[in-house]
Amino acid sequence: MAHTSAKTLLAEIKMVRLRQFYPLPDAILFLYLLSLNREYFWGLGGSSLKNAAAWCLSTMIAGGVTYVFTSGRGNGWEGTESELRAGWHSWRSYDPGNASFHFPYLDGLWIAMVVAPVMVFFFLRAAFPAFEMDHLNYHLVNTERALRGWPMTDGDFFPGTLLVNPAPDMAFGVLKYLIGYRLAPILNVAVLLWTANLLNEIIAPIISRKAVRYLAVLFIIATDQACYLVNIYMVDLLSLPLLMAATLFVIRLKEQKSKEVTLVKISLLLGISIAFKLTNIFFAVPIAALGLFELINLYRDTGYLPRRTTVAAVISSAVLPCAFFFIYMQLKTGNPFFPYFNGIFRSPLMSPTNYHDTEVGPQTFLTRLFWPVISFVYPTNLSAMNTAIIYSGRLNLGFVLAFILLFVKIAPTAIRKVSFILVFGCTLWSFGSGDLRYALIGEVFGGIVCCFVFRFLYDQAFGIANASSQLLVRARIAFALIIGFALAQSAFGIWFGLVHFECANENQLCDRIMQPVFTNAYTTPTFKRLADQNMPDHLNFNHNYDYMKEAKYFFRDRHAQDFFSDADKAQFKNVGLWVNCIDATSGYMTMVAQDVPMVSVAKFLHLFDYMSAEGSRLRVRELVKKEGQKGIYTLVQPQRKEQAQANLAKVGLKMGDITKVSIPLYSPNIRTNLMLIQLSFDDDRNKAVSLLR
Repeated sequence: MAHTSAKTLLAEIKMVRLRQFYPLPDAILFLYLLSLNREYFWGLGGSSLKNAAAWCLSTMIAGGVTYVFTSGRGNGWEGTESELRAGWHSWRSYDPGNASFHFPYLDGLWIAMVVAPVMVFFFLRAAFPAFEMDHLNYHLVNTERALRGWPMTDGDFFPGTLLVNPAPDMAFGVLKYLIGYRLAPILNVAVLLWTANLLNEIIAPIISRKAVRYLAVLFIIATDQACYLVNIYMVDLLSLPLLMAATLFVIRLKEQKSKEVTLVKISLLLGISIAFKLTNIFFAVPIAALGLFELINLYRDTGYLPRRTTVAAVISSAVLPCAFFFIYMQLKTGNPFFPYFNGIFRSPLMSPTNYHDTEVGPQTFLTRLFWPVISFVYPTNLSAMNTAIIYSGRLNLGFVLAFILLFVKIAPTAIRKVSFILVFGCTLWSFGSGDLRYALIGEVFGGIVCCFVFRFLYDQAFGIANASSQLLVRARIAFALIIGFALAQSAFGIWFGLVHFECANENQLCDRIMQPVFTNAYTTPTFKRLADQNMPDHLNFNHNYDYMKEAKYFFRDRHAQDFFSDADKAQFKNVGLWVNCIDATSGYMTMVAQDVPMVSVAKFLHLFDYMSAEGSRLRVRELVKKEGQKGIYTLVQPQRKEQAQANLAKVGLKMGDITKVSIPLYSPNIRTNLMLIQLSFDDDRNKAVSLLR
């Protein structure tokens, strides 16, 4: 019976002749699948031939899955029939006839109102290579290792301190080697445009006029979080279109011709999103719950139940993107989610406590309960990267409006479903984290709800015939107030996106250009006036790096070593083992000598310290003794030397000769000055032994 069901499902797939090709989402999906498949071939590493074989196999599998994913599509996004009956659809086929393959066309107004602003924002600072804190701390080193094989080699111990699933970093890494270091973050632009197209589709029944709808789409995605993340190597935006597409599938599940294939697609999208960032589970759970509710309604109405083969495919699609990395971490550490939830799994490599950020998010049960609302009053607690005193996103307002819409039946079914996901997801998020970076999809859903309410208020204020003048005045005042509030939020969001900075160098904080040239003079006064930064007076963000001089390295900056002179390379010829002993230095070590083993004794920000566990201290000392015969070195920012010494002492290492080095940062013009320090074991063996106890 199972064999017959499998053949039936396969026949249904083959019967679908129309195969729509959406270049942007299909290319992104292929890149995501390519990165996840490469993990399953991490064992094929250590040589150029094995690495090439691994990438070839990954490419074939990713291409096959992408090809299957394109089947069964209608004239709308992700296999759903378009709601844009009389209007433009950004990727809709110009010929919806019986041909088996169609190319899309683009709309000039869409390019002018949505694509162009996002692209302009990206290129305002694209010429300057990005070096934000997290990228230098762990993203860069994890990327380089995972692209070539196991993320931890035999001589490594958490080289970047934190090892989360590197698949999204690998997606950036693939683009880095294809188009260069400066342009690789354009993947963020691509995912925002994919998300924008999905938004265009989902709000089409609400706003029919194209120009107004496109403006609404831009309003939803133009938050400060998206504006500053679009230029850097942070992975927070990459899952937005996956969760949005899964939501659109669920909302239109009843109208799908092949519900079996649709269920598998939903599962695959959610599985990839969780693999890319575990915190996406906050919103993946309500999307899946809504899908289950839709299936129950289908069973009541039509008696439809998924086949056992479909159920197996759904489970596999959700599990396979995540499974390999979780198994790898279980074998390496004894905790599949290491270093998180160690109070449950109790890996010997970390103290048996559960991760909790005491500086971000709600800290009590009562604040967790109301965090989606009251966080508006505490914007600096919304995220470690949110330094403005004014929150400019859509989460708070969207949550309140969505909660009301669940009980006041004035919204169409699709908006009520989005409201359910938003309220349920924000509740899970507030109890699970409360960090805004883990709820960016909530901002998108909040924007959708806001757009519906704007349209509803507009209709009440200007579309009711024979209404009393008093009622019209009230409606128009309400409309003006909420629109004014939204416009003010958008203005603040764009401004903070322009002046936001995220990087680390020898000055511990940041004085590298990370924002557009013309805003340099405004960055410091903006944050000193509006944020409780306690910035040292010596920090000055008014740099004058030449944009065009840096832009000439577009497509020419695939390898960091290409910018090293012979003298630069000679500084590191004796390094046989790196010891990462302070935040934001593993990235530099990777740039100067990426094939050298690396062990980490650094505390990860203020959050956790592997060296507090005896198992980690013993593991590090064993690796140092084994791998450090040629030379043990570290790189340290001059201002953090004392903290580095304290971290090294935990494993019985001490500082020796110190050399000042200057490292080019994918540019001959932008360099950072660090200390290259030779390390050795402390001569006092009794002291070293006591430190291990």
